[in-house]
Amino acid sequence: MTKRRSLHIGLNSVDPKKYNGWDGALAGCVNDANAMRDVAASRGFTPTMLLDGDATAEAVRRELDAAAADLGENDFFFLTYSGHGGQVPDRNGDERDSFDETWCLYDTELVDDSLYGALCTFGPGVRIFVMSDSCHSETVTRANRVQGREQLRDQREAAPGPNAKQAPRNVTVAEFDGHRDAYEEQNRWWEPKALPRDASAKVVLISGCKDEQTSMDGPVNGAFTGAFLQVWNNGSYRSDYAALKDAVVAEIDDPSQTPCLFSYGAHVQQMLPQIPLSDEDA
Repeated sequence: MTKRRSLHIGLNSVDPKKYNGWDGALAGCVNDANAMRDVAASRGFTPTMLLDGDATAEAVRRELDAAAADLGENDFFFLTYSGHGGQVPDRNGDERDSFDETWCLYDTELVDDSLYGALCTFGPGVRIFVMSDSCHSETVTRANRVQGREQLRDQREAAPGPNAKQAPRNVTVAEFDGHRDAYEEQNRWWEPKALPRDASAKVVLISGCKDEQTSMDGPVNGAFTGAFLQVWNNGSYRSDYAALKDAVVAEIDDPSQTPCLFSYGAHVQQMLPQIPLSDEDA
């Protein structure tokens, strides 16, 4: 029997002392995390929750380390995030638009390079499914190369909608600039120190939107999470990952927020035809 672990991160606010007075107040993110926990539990996962003040960078690191140490061939890790997505200056030159994507955790931002580093510590054959209900999330698990990213900088300057989960650029950059030592340490959290070109695990991400877009919050759930729950239909969904993404796009039906499917890792093509969170092919 395969082991199944999940981690669900939801932040309706961040620590304003860490983000230069900005608390990032949102409404539906904790509800999103609770809903995804229930989805995970219904599929036999052992869930862990990190909400608001408990969702610190060190807590996320601890849970990712524990999952990587525990899981092996064909085991499953389900990782969900609902909160603000941010952008900080790219320091290693791997982003054509000069910005890394981030998850805004309670006390600091988790940079996409660091999340990629964490996922690269999982062993061969582990299946990892990530769902990110956040802005700029298309490649928040880190892309080696995405066509057209050099064209995104001007698009990203567009004003977000009133309920967008977009952390203001001036806030994220100021937080990044004020804690450079912490970010240098974050780069060294996970072995290997030099990031590999690909992960040994199979990694599938369904994002709330494209990298140049924003994801909308809501009074009960985020637009992405709410659409997913409708499509999931209490677990009766029986198609594969690509069809799931397409169905969520259709459910949102808003050209300003287009969920995406992104995958990498050794033999990830073996995972993509499966029913999400299942051992069965669709």
